[in-house]
Amino acid sequence: MARQNVKLRLIEKGAEIIYIRGFNNTGINDILRAAGVPKGSFYHYFKDKEDYGVQLVGHFLIRFVAAADACLSQPASSWVGALRGFFNDFLCFFQSNDFKGGCPIANFSLEMSDLNESIRKKLEEAFETMSGKVSLFLEKAKDNGELPDDLDIATSASFILNSWEGALLRTKVSKNSGPLKLFERFTFDKLLNKT
Repeated sequence: MARQNVKLRLIEKGAEIIYIRGFNNTGINDILRAAGVPKGSFYHYFKDKEDYGVQLVGHFLIRFVAAADACLSQPASSWVGALRGFFNDFLCFFQSNDFKGGCPIANFSLEMSDLNESIRKKLEEAFETMSGKVSLFLEKAKDNGELPDDLDIATSASFILNSWEGALLRTKVSKNSGPLKLFERFTFDKLLNKT
């Protein structure tokens, strides 16, 4: 197996475990075992578990970025509607997963932000990237005449992302879609409704 493939396998398999059990409850041996990689190989690819955690943030971010880019690359008659569809796709995913897991970036943030500065900084960058993707939807919607000209795009995008993350946390606790549906109604029927 090529060196890059082994590293990717370690990240992917470890991410699956950490998504459910958490970073601190997952040992390096758990990751090696899940990846089917010989003991001791971990340190050929990562300086230590902290380095692994920093690189893991990028892996957790991939799904959000890829989904946003896919939506943004398609023509849309309504970019507010496209953003609503983007978030609805995640709701469908969480429903199909019985509301287990939640957002891996948020989970990792809750667990590690007070414990590790390198990981915290990488998580902050991830949230900025996510907020930037939401901003792109809002910019397109504003250019399309769907939003008021004086709407502060960056602030609105941050608020929407923060609200979505909070709704995900509540959904994880309540084990139902109520908090995400409330987020959807308030965001799209009130905040982003120009009428």
